[in-house]
Amino acid sequence: MIEVLKAPFPWFGGKSRCADLVWERFGPIQNYVEPFFGSGAVLLANPAPCTETVNDMDTYLANFWRALSKDPDAVASHADWPVNEADLTARHQWLVNQGEFRERMKTDPDYFDARIAGWWVWGQSAWIGKGWCEVRGTRVYRQRPHLGDAGMGVHRQRPHLTGHGMGVHRKRPHLGDAGMGIHASTRGSIYAYMRAIAIRMRNVRVC
Repeated sequence: MIEVLKAPFPWFGGKSRCADLVWERFGPIQNYVEPFFGSGAVLLANPAPCTETVNDMDTYLANFWRALSKDPDAVASHADWPVNEADLTARHQWLVNQGEFRERMKTDPDYFDARIAGWWVWGQSAWIGKGWCEVRGTRVYRQRPHLGDAGMGVHRQRPHLTGHGMGVHRKRPHLGDAGMGIHASTRGSIYAYMRAIAIRMRNVRVC
């Protein structure tokens, strides 16, 4: 039995709220395989870790887990930053422009970037819903605004300002409570948190 760690970041479609129910149904097992790893909420809730294999094609996600296993303190250092809307917009744009990084992640098994990992988990924890660092082909992920009424508070999108596309992709950060993911951690504990996650993931096989 080990201490159950919370997922280090929120994930659209994550299963943290039902992870306990999953393990109640599974019971003791010898081999656990998860095809869409995401935030790893179910795996992290495993009450008796066994042979564990996970998979995910997202290069930013893969880089986070790879960098965390190699240098958790560096990841924590880059992730240790207050929530700031201007930074969220700028880092999102910078991260999705890292095409060379994405290609290298697919071809070099030893490569990782701690800054990208730290910025990615920082933004993933501040972003609302899906779309953070998501690239579709050569275009940056763009989300249509809520159209049901005049707006939904923090979910309100900025108006279209430039060009002839679908508007400027800017989104307010998550502000509804004390924070999500790493932003829910107290300042200073993020380093211990990242080290603990790295230790827990040490023997997990990642495809």
